[in-house]
Amino acid sequence: MPTLPISVIAFARSHHGLVTREVQAANDVGRHRRQRLIDDGLLVRAAPGVDRLASHPITFEQQCLLACLAHPGLVVSGPSAGRLLGLRRMPDGPVHCMSLRRKIEVPDVVVHRTTLLGRHDIDVRPDGIRVLKPVRLVPDLARFLDDTDLESVIEQLLQQRRVSIPALCASARRLRACGRDGIVRLGRVLDRRPMWMKPKDSNLEVVLLRALADRGLALVPQHRVDVGDGIEIHLDGADPLVGFGVEVDHETWHGGRLAVARDKWRDRKAARIGWVVVRVTDADVDTRLAEVVDDLLQIHAECLRRRAA
Repeated sequence: MPTLPISVIAFARSHHGLVTREVQAANDVGRHRRQRLIDDGLLVRAAPGVDRLASHPITFEQQCLLACLAHPGLVVSGPSAGRLLGLRRMPDGPVHCMSLRRKIEVPDVVVHRTTLLGRHDIDVRPDGIRVLKPVRLVPDLARFLDDTDLESVIEQLLQQRRVSIPALCASARRLRACGRDGIVRLGRVLDRRPMWMKPKDSNLEVVLLRALADRGLALVPQHRVDVGDGIEIHLDGADPLVGFGVEVDHETWHGGRLAVARDKWRDRKAARIGWVVVRVTDADVDTRLAEVVDDLLQIHAECLRRRAA
């Protein structure tokens, strides 16, 4: 019974269970030996020129790599690239790839053609998957996401220092000439965000601060407050003119005893210098956003009255 060389197995394990015919041939697995391996159930034909170890399960990453191995002109794009990059708010669905000008048909893969795709737009991961770089990916995601989710993704990438606002603006200008879907949305989201603003830490903050801004209260994200004694705190959103701040707590991030004690200490330090800090939870944002916004607007109005008195 034929067996696979250890070198081929090692390659497949580092490439999500896939191995190309070229790798097999370079390791003494010729056409006849490969056919016997397929007949014996050790290999499975996955795509032209690519096989899969029968023992390896089919995964999302494997599907992305299979498209790249079978078609050297494809790059993983859209929500699929976002999932590979660990971005939030990515919709589920089939694998999305991008091709430069060529029409390529791949089973179970959505292939988008573009006229603007260069080597500088692509990252090649150690496992062989070609994926759009973040600065090129954001304009592509603009046609899949609504304004709020797109803003949330941009804030995440800014927080991780993987993009900058000037770079995103340049990317949008570059793609605008070809009339790419979603560029109008991207421009709208970028126009709403002054370049000096620090990135917001979570999607919860994006949703809440956007809802407040839509009601006329634009808070400064990640505002630094000097509470004295050389201590600084950063509020998720703030109106420094009236000493009003908002903190968004996630039960996973803020649920521990030490974390709760730290938050109360921060609030106490802020109150000592006249700040009003209001905390809302993820459940508040997810299930009763309108009510929360009404409450915050009333509290902010009361802060204004007190300052004017």
